[in-house]
Amino acid sequence: MAQSARVLTCESVKALLHDHRTREDVLEAVLACYEASGGGHPMDDAAALQDLVRIFRWAGALNRLLETEGGQFLLASYRRANALVAGQDHGGVARCDDRPDPRLYLHREEREMAIAIAVARREVAAAQARADFDQAMREITLLRPFIQAFFSRVPVETGEPDQRQNRLRLLNELRGVLCSVADFSKIEG
Repeated sequence: MAQSARVLTCESVKALLHDHRTREDVLEAVLACYEASGGGHPMDDAAALQDLVRIFRWAGALNRLLETEGGQFLLASYRRANALVAGQDHGGVARCDDRPDPRLYLHREEREMAIAIAVARREVAAAQARADFDQAMREITLLRPFIQAFFSRVPVETGEPDQRQNRLRLLNELRGVLCSVADFSKIEG
């Protein structure tokens, strides 16, 4: 006998987790990634339960990350990159969605951060495919020294429009890799 298909949505998960001690903003951040990766699809009860366990584990790993200095640094870095890129998008200048052009990197820190982002993207995806969310969070924290070096030595706001645009594209890549573990725009505090 076939079980009826159900749709696991953000709202239904929130209703199920009402009594759980997971911070709502952390849950929102994880659910946004879950839904972006194809979550919320029709499933039977067993698959829904398996996804619920996955979401709990993911939210727990994110919560542990955010309790660390490194997690707070990544959250602040996301916000800084987001403010710079969002300000550019609203300025009516070319969008930052394109990939950065490595030929336009003038600083070693630009190249190093681009490489670190590529490595983090690959390693985070591999860890998430194994549902090893703690490892995914550890991989993302390895970006910290590259982000620090970039922000301390590379002027984003430069008089050269191509350089500025390329640096904003690199920051957009940073936003993307950070949001592969959680939608940091949903995190409070």
